[in-house]
Amino acid sequence: MAENPARHFRLGSKGALTAGKDADIAVLFDRPKVYDAAESGHNVVGWSPYNGIELPWTVGLTYLRGRQVFDGVKVGEPGAGRFVRPEGLSL
Repeated sequence: MAENPARHFRLGSKGALTAGKDADIAVLFDRPKVYDAAESGHNVVGWSPYNGIELPWTVGLTYLRGRQVFDGVKVGEPGAGRFVRPEGLSL
């Protein structure tokens, strides 16, 4: 699901689980959850048109470059991500 968007945005090092690519992975658990935009505290306005919708899956684990950074609570270090410049783009 990420290979075509990565190609579209000229991020050749992203988007696939193959040698030489930089893959970040989210593992979904079959655990329904009712969405609440204000719950995380990361939403600026605290509401969403999706409030109250039942989502069939919950993000259970997240890996950044092979290292676990989320297991229901954040376990990664701030600043562990890095900016990937699109290929052929110079500023």
